[in-house]
Amino acid sequence: MNKKIVDDAISFGMKNFMKENEEKTFCIHGGEPFLEFDTIKYIVERIKHLCKDEKPTFLTTTNATIFLFFFV
Repeated sequence: MNKKIVDDAISFGMKNFMKENEEKTFCIHGGEPFLEFDTIKYIVERIKHLCKDEKPTFLTTTNATIFLFFFV
């Protein structure tokens, strides 16, 4: 997924689903989201930047098939 699509999706979600003064929680899931680890890192950094002084929460779901490859 290219950065323009990611940026457009983040903008759409924040505009249409986020309310002011409400906790910001973002769920990242899919077949195996960690196959696109660089994209996930970009998403997290971009959202942190857009939320400025707020502290967003991130959740993800994984089947852990590549967990050992990346993190151990």
